[in-house]
Amino acid sequence: PLTVFAPTNDAFDKLPEGTLTNLLENPDALADILKYHVVEANALSTSLSNGDELETLLDGESVEVKVSGSNTVRINDANV
Repeated sequence: PLTVFAPTNDAFDKLPEGTLTNLLENPDALADILKYHVVEANALSTSLSNGDELETLLDGESVEVKVSGSNTVRINDANV
């Protein structure tokens, strides 16, 4: 199974002007960003623990899980 941590529209809105156009013109960079947002696991928010490190499909890169309270799960600094 794969889990995709997809950015929200708000996240895209915060990108500097021209970033999306640049990525669409650079398929290798776009592929790396997409791979960074995917893990080879069934990573349900209810099964994650604080401090977990999840290896992404981007070679050697991982994301950190932060859990606080009963309903707040973050991947790196993004709410999921």
